[in-house]
Amino acid sequence: MISQVSQPRLKGFRFPRSVISYAVWAYHRFALSLRDVEDLLSERGVIVSYESIRAWCQRFGTQIAAEIRHDRPVAADSRAELYASECVTREAARRFDMGLVVSTEAAAAKMLATESVGRIADRAVQILGGAGYMAEYPVERIYRDVRLLRIYEGTTQIQQLIIARNLLRDHQAGTRL
Repeated sequence: MISQVSQPRLKGFRFPRSVISYAVWAYHRFALSLRDVEDLLSERGVIVSYESIRAWCQRFGTQIAAEIRHDRPVAADSRAELYASECVTREAARRFDMGLVVSTEAAAAKMLATESVGRIADRAVQILGGAGYMAEYPVERIYRDVRLLRIYEGTTQIQQLIIARNLLRDHQAGTRL
């Protein structure tokens, strides 16, 4: 539930600033319908009419949308990292399916993917600000869970050791790099 106690209110509005800004932010950030925003707030224990949300979006939408535009490069970086991780992982899987030894590729894919998802989750928390640490937002749980991905099947440092060991072995054997 979004807390409504002791939060500053905008003059002339019944709800605290955090509720209004969250509703307008959700509407613009995720291209939700006003009914979807109404349902989202309702799930968090805040009952607001469709008309109120519409008025908030008309009054504060330009300002919130401008703030969201500043987040676009962050979203682009995250998407690029996600795509790179997918490509490296698919290439390692393709080589494995061909019967090749892929310990280097698998370690590189695991290392790249887990480090990328860590940065992506960190950016998501940063975009949400303090709300990113609140349990009612899914990004808080994702942020905590992502840390475990870096540990499962070997930490990043272990993956680096595997990659380095295999590169040295391949170099000494005169095989591919």
